[in-house]
Amino acid sequence: MLRHATERFASLAYGSKIVGARFYIAPDASIPVDRSPRDFHGHGSHTASTVAGREVKKASLYGIAKGTARGGAPAARIAVYKICWSDGCDSHYILAAFDDAIADGVDIISMSLGGSFAIDYFEDVLAIGSFHAVAKGILTSASAAVSSGAKGAITVISELDSTRSYSLPAVGISESQEKIIRNYIERASSFPLIKSNEPPLCFPYGKPDISAPGTEILATWSPKGLVSLYVNDTRSVKYNILSGTSMACPHATAVAASVKSFHPGWSPAAVMSALMTTGNRRSLPSHSSPEAELAYGAGQLNPKRATSPGLVYDATARDYVNMLCEQGYSTRLIGLVTGDTDSSCHKNVNVTTVDMNYPTMTRYVAQGKEFQAEFWRTVTNVGNPNATYRAKVASASGLHIQVNPRKLRFRELNEKRSFVVRVAGKPLSLNSVASASIVWSDGKHDVRSPIVIHTERDLWA
Repeated sequence: MLRHATERFASLAYGSKIVGARFYIAPDASIPVDRSPRDFHGHGSHTASTVAGREVKKASLYGIAKGTARGGAPAARIAVYKICWSDGCDSHYILAAFDDAIADGVDIISMSLGGSFAIDYFEDVLAIGSFHAVAKGILTSASAAVSSGAKGAITVISELDSTRSYSLPAVGISESQEKIIRNYIERASSFPLIKSNEPPLCFPYGKPDISAPGTEILATWSPKGLVSLYVNDTRSVKYNILSGTSMACPHATAVAASVKSFHPGWSPAAVMSALMTTGNRRSLPSHSSPEAELAYGAGQLNPKRATSPGLVYDATARDYVNMLCEQGYSTRLIGLVTGDTDSSCHKNVNVTTVDMNYPTMTRYVAQGKEFQAEFWRTVTNVGNPNATYRAKVASASGLHIQVNPRKLRFRELNEKRSFVVRVAGKPLSLNSVASASIVWSDGKHDVRSPIVIHTERDLWA
């Protein structure tokens, strides 16, 4: 395999949107396009511009969605790591790209890569790469379907299961119909979201983490890419409209970049916590997935609130190793993930899989039996130096929830306070979910954590 990079990677850092570009391809690989980091498909351009594209007026796809377009973090710069070709995205290319991105000193890694099923950590290159990134202080933002719950990665969902593109406008409406549709859109209080009915293998928390816009997104398109799924479609466009988790992921990446710009010293876990605890709670219709937070995460992404979360749930790379230890992974298997043969399990690990300092609180319980669960958590004050937070519990699922203490007093920034949440309930039927939430509020900040009790054992098997 060869690693290729632009010669001016460092010198471009202060003068261009794209600060560098690398591509990964085996010397003997047979591909129908040039060996270069250039995007001949369109997907990479679409996701990258959604993150960091500059403002463009009168952008549209043949007049559809015409208006001003820009990325969520237009001041951010992009380093490109091309790992996918016509025959797919090879694992060794992905790991090499992770290594280079970490060495290049990027702040956030955004992965809009697809995957059809969950695999175990030590076989999951995205989980392995994400762990190495978080160990170096780099957050990874990933599409919900890409991994088994990549450690240190925030996983993002949207509403549709597949990417869609438009060949031609297909519907004509009258002016009166347009007003009805516009009024409906303006009344809508939330973005459509892609739901995931396959929570990741092994990860004992409520994945995906957050929901983001991913339906019918207009963004930049490669002029060499196909406009639609039809191979005989020879049109060349600057913009295209797509839907899917790949489109949701860069929205979360952009918000994470914004949070990082306000708080450059925050850890990946702190940034992820800020996105998760400030999200708007989803109100799903009755016909929606019964998995609740297991389907849509902690809520709908809220860019404005994310930069000032008040409190954060922090964690380190060692915490993720401890989680693997408590799940029964051997030192050898953990070493395959961490790349460190010294990643042994301590005899007296202070956390369990359900007590890792994660913003969500999720527990599997046996069907047909009364249950009790405890969640120990620690929050760090990043809001006002002198603040008092009080706990509010919301539950409509028959759960009995106690929080101790119910009041947290802080006297300075970065001060930590711990609490425990105890949950009890009546027997649940097979494949059911009971959800609630705890909100810490100081009158200015509302820090929300979902609580999910479920009997769907097969979700984690």
